[in-house]
Amino acid sequence: MIFQRSIIGTSLATLILITLATQSRAALVHRYSFNDASDSIGGATANLFGGAVLSGGALDLTANGPATPSSNPGVSFADLPIGGTIAGLSDASFEAFITYNGGNDWQRTFDFNDNTTNNYIFHTPKAGLGGSPSVFETKLNPGPGVQRIQSGQLPDNGSLQHVVGVIDQTNNEARYYVNGVRVATDTDLNGFTVSGLGNTANNWLGRSIFGGDAGFNGTIDEFRVYNEALSDSAVAANSLAGPDALANSIPLPVTPEHRYSFNGDLTDSVGGANGVLINGNGGAGFSGGLLNLNNPIGIASGGTNGNYIELPTSVIAGRSEVTIEGWGRFDNEGSNWVRIFDFGDQTSGNDLGRQYIFLTPHSGPNDTRLGIANPAGDAPGFTDETPLIIGGLPLDQNTPVHFAAVINDAADTAALYINGVLALEIANFRDIAPLNYANAWLGRALYDGDHYLSGSYDEFRIYGQALTADQVFDSFLAGPDAAAATVPEPTTGLLILLCSAGLIRRRRSNPN
Repeated sequence: MIFQRSIIGTSLATLILITLATQSRAALVHRYSFNDASDSIGGATANLFGGAVLSGGALDLTANGPATPSSNPGVSFADLPIGGTIAGLSDASFEAFITYNGGNDWQRTFDFNDNTTNNYIFHTPKAGLGGSPSVFETKLNPGPGVQRIQSGQLPDNGSLQHVVGVIDQTNNEARYYVNGVRVATDTDLNGFTVSGLGNTANNWLGRSIFGGDAGFNGTIDEFRVYNEALSDSAVAANSLAGPDALANSIPLPVTPEHRYSFNGDLTDSVGGANGVLINGNGGAGFSGGLLNLNNPIGIASGGTNGNYIELPTSVIAGRSEVTIEGWGRFDNEGSNWVRIFDFGDQTSGNDLGRQYIFLTPHSGPNDTRLGIANPAGDAPGFTDETPLIIGGLPLDQNTPVHFAAVINDAADTAALYINGVLALEIANFRDIAPLNYANAWLGRALYDGDHYLSGSYDEFRIYGQALTADQVFDSFLAGPDAAAATVPEPTTGLLILLCSAGLIRRRRSNPN
């Protein structure tokens, strides 16, 4: 085997470096890879102007230099004949891989407009604002006027940068990403719609509708338009794959019995056992394919002012083998014993867990812990609990993480996987089948004194079988939004292919 399936003694930070989670490809409607001027998806061939040339698989606009104004008749840019697409978009994503060589402010990666300065959507690597930020900006007039989200200036040293602007009309927000990470969010579009721009007369790469702004000084390796709002995980996967590859869908190796993808609701897309959001303090919400619980620090699970998910107990009851899998980001907020999930019942006083199985990202002794309990009578579970403990590796690191808990009564084993890799497997684990389930909670503990979880969920699945190590690993590679299982499970060769895609980007960003 190429990969050792044990992580004892390995830091979570190291594990994150091998995260390759991908999601199914969104509806890509235009793609320019600049091996030529063609659009490999929509057939809308780009037109080049001025000194724009195609070189080394990129649109080279360096003839602009640092200061050629966009009004100059010789400015270098490309025009994309995609105005009809823009007029029909609601949710939309605009993605580019660029190198920026610096120069005057307000250069454009792209600027789609109606040939006026009243209606547009654009990205600039450096704006003429305080701090010289990079900006994703929209405007409709009449309408909401200028709306702008921004982050730090992009490097002007010729290094490859990945930028994505997302208009998520469904969730009424705009998002801006740099190198796979969300760096800014506008939580109110104020009525802006991409379709409100109409059939845009100009769909420019490298030129601004404001004549005094400089033409883009750099290269564009890839430009894509989607008719969907890419999620955080999709953007991260695309960034990893680089400009010459798409983060294609890797089907699930096994179909789960219950699947929650958090795309605006708690629908179980496989088993129909829909969840309910208990929004005790009103702070929880869906955004970018995630459910953010937004619990303040230190709220006890016995209180009513916390946010959590309640699933039907049928998702777990009566099973003698099961895999519980998910993706999330769990905040390091100082509250030990919060729960990623907690399934079971409570003592007669309804304040202590009795029979249960739970996963906590950070127990009191600074570990990740999978616990199961089935005490006699009304005794609390901690009096007779069997734990699986990964010492020194808490998962509440404010970083996306994949987990899978596998319990098999017949084999008398339990295993916990982190980012697709076996962290620990133990024998003589207590059987799960006899447990009584009055509650099936995500983010809330059966022990009233333990706190509500602060963090977010990207995907949660329950399988009616104990997945093998290979199946867990392949599910991790497939990512949180993978397509349903339709083909044989991927092999090690697929991992090599994915790693190669990541290396492509690193080589191109550092040619020396």
